[in-house]
Amino acid sequence: MSVTFEGIIDRSLGGFVCIRGFAPFKELSDNSEVNEAANARYQRDLISEHKEEIKNFMDNGAYLFFPEVILSYTITDNGKDISTILDGGKLYLSNAYIGVDKKTKKAQLKLNDNVKLTRIDGNHRLSAYDLNESLYNSYNFPFCIIILNEQYESVKKENILFHNINFKQIPLTKEKSLEILFKDDIYSDVELKSMGLEYLITKKILDEINKNEDKYKDLPFITYKHSYPKTFMYEAVEFLCKHSAVKSNYIKNENKIQKKILNALEKISKYYRDDYKSTGSCAMFSCLLYYEYECPKMRVNKWFYNTDICTINDRTAYCDSLDAETLKSLFDGIHDKAVKKIFKASSWIGVLWYLGYKTRDWLVIHILNKLSSHF
Repeated sequence: MSVTFEGIIDRSLGGFVCIRGFAPFKELSDNSEVNEAANARYQRDLISEHKEEIKNFMDNGAYLFFPEVILSYTITDNGKDISTILDGGKLYLSNAYIGVDKKTKKAQLKLNDNVKLTRIDGNHRLSAYDLNESLYNSYNFPFCIIILNEQYESVKKENILFHNINFKQIPLTKEKSLEILFKDDIYSDVELKSMGLEYLITKKILDEINKNEDKYKDLPFITYKHSYPKTFMYEAVEFLCKHSAVKSNYIKNENKIQKKILNALEKISKYYRDDYKSTGSCAMFSCLLYYEYECPKMRVNKWFYNTDICTINDRTAYCDSLDAETLKSLFDGIHDKAVKKIFKASSWIGVLWYLGYKTRDWLVIHILNKLSSHF
């Protein structure tokens, strides 16, 4: 089934001819794709978690805004050039039609059946459509369709455009973004909650830490003296929410859960004071908070100390491979295989024999159980 996109046509900076406008989310999603056939390797693999984040953002609807998705259409007909109709006219192509109104610069791009636009930027957003079709049917998305000539040249230009869009700009750091959200109580609890419960929990925890800094003074990355305290705390809370029932329990009893997290952080502060002399990594801190909150008897802090993981800093070469998920999986695997309890059955010979050998066995088993409890 053919589809028509309408917008304003003109040359952008750099001379690229663009059609800019709005279209239903469904039409943009259904009629565009990653140009894999042309070996367009610039596109990143879809990240399921990022798609889910986009879905949650769109489902919530609060402050919902996205910049335009960048798409392209390539003219493959020899001798046909979009430049000839920029001031008005019609261009009939083998797989599409482009018409431009002379007065208004309003353009129509009508694609024939089974012809799709190429996704340059916005692949995750467009791929999220199938996660909640019934809701997204009512959404209009802004788009920019770049009109290119010749297949080989178009792939080269798509690569360059993707690079320029994603790498030439200086991205806003997560720390700066969180600082904007948490600054001066600009956003209410309800507004932060609408962005994601982990934002509200992080802000509440950081506020409490600032009020009682002495309790947490050995967590240098949590106090506001560190260069990225909000990022450390947010990522740890996000990890905790992912692997526990914090979110559902927080809604039921905010004060109880907040106090439990703060108690866990107070214990972790002592670990840093006593055992961890370097800052350590955000991944290790996230795991510490999870285990201290969810299952403190597992004593993961001792394992980090005994294996020297606590000496690995976010600035070391090992940082990229030691993410929180990897550490949790590693520790859980070792813990599951460790001997949890040892006992010894013995036959009855006599009272004195029983008391003597039982005392010896008890001491050995007690020591072994103590050693295994480190896991």
